[in-house]
Amino acid sequence: MTIDGFDPLSEHLHEGAPERGVIEEATQRVVLNILKSYTGYYDAFSEMIQNALDALDEAQRINPRFVPKLWIKIDIQKKQLTVIDNGVGMSLEQFKLCFRPSVSFKKRREYRGHKGVGATFLAYGFSGVKLQTIRPELSIGGILRQGRDWAEDTGFSIERPKFEECAVAIPELSGAVSGTSIEIQIGGGQRPQLAWLQAQKASQWLDVLKAKTPLGGVYLAGDTDRRLKFECNIQVIALDGSVDSATVKNPEYYYPHEIEILHKVQDIDSIEKKLASCSTTLC
Repeated sequence: MTIDGFDPLSEHLHEGAPERGVIEEATQRVVLNILKSYTGYYDAFSEMIQNALDALDEAQRINPRFVPKLWIKIDIQKKQLTVIDNGVGMSLEQFKLCFRPSVSFKKRREYRGHKGVGATFLAYGFSGVKLQTIRPELSIGGILRQGRDWAEDTGFSIERPKFEECAVAIPELSGAVSGTSIEIQIGGGQRPQLAWLQAQKASQWLDVLKAKTPLGGVYLAGDTDRRLKFECNIQVIALDGSVDSATVKNPEYYYPHEIEILHKVQDIDSIEKKLASCSTTLC
């Protein structure tokens, strides 16, 4: 059970095949078009978090007594972003093919993401990606390097990235039955540049991620069955190397009364009392 040297985008054409160059160029064009479709500052956060939440959702459907946990590590100093979940983990087939464009193993429309392009963006939109997963029957890790450099290489001088197998080391999942960790290395000129926001504390990043990513879910009336209850730990390594952490349970998007800037607004009870004291004429 090895993935060392495996090319997620391989078309299984031998080296001398006359059509190999055409196919590889077309594949590169497809990947680059996917990368160009991601223009938001928080796209990487959103893709990584929504995939983790979907894995937690699936694990909870299998076992209602399952306790979902999510870890988000933002290393501003090393320009690394890591998201870890204790969800269902990945099979060998899923591990090998998840980075291919338009490949998705998510069968339910209720999942947050199922179009099959988000993982491609993570693999080939940055300087490197490290993927690790555990299940009772397997434990596997792999690294893809220079994904973005290959995708943007117009001279075809950079070889398409292949998996480098690596040892699995996920301390957060110690004792867990299954789970997945994905880490991206953000290069120069690639978004998000983690220092731009000047947020150095876990609480600050929690505010941002609740507002800008699927971490802050919005659940309407009658939609409570889709509400995933989970524990989320955020760790931030600041530019000076200091470490700050915060843990929150069941994060959701901010309600108006939770937003600091709106604290001067009257609460509902005060408004109701004022209305009750009014006559039928305007107060």
